[in-house]
Amino acid sequence: MTVIKEYNAGTGQWETIVVGKQGAAGQWDTAQDTQTETGDYTLVTADAGELILIDSALDEDVTVDASLDLSVGQRIDLLRMGAGEVTVVASSTTVNGTPGLKLRAQYSAATLLCVGTDSYVLLGDLKA
Repeated sequence: MTVIKEYNAGTGQWETIVVGKQGAAGQWDTAQDTQTETGDYTLVTADAGELILIDSALDEDVTVDASLDLSVGQRIDLLRMGAGEVTVVASSTTVNGTPGLKLRAQYSAATLLCVGTDSYVLLGDLKA
């Protein structure tokens, strides 16, 4: 669960916004929505909180461009299902990852985390 505080000028109060799917008892008891992509894919805002399976024998790019409008703390999970290399590509945005922006091998996973306006960090099983 990600908790974001937002100031409501109308009430003069800070409000809590919860991002993610969480059960009433604080457990993650609801599965993420998933989608499978078999070619190059450009992430969209509706992908927030989802698991994207990239399943291809060919090398594929997952593009993060300025149309992706996530709030700080929102994330998108990526899983390389196929043998093809998966590279996260920044277009008019900043994506940082260590040691690089490629998912290391078949079944490697990574999380794209929004850390600012058009600014992201890729965390996970990566390679240069």
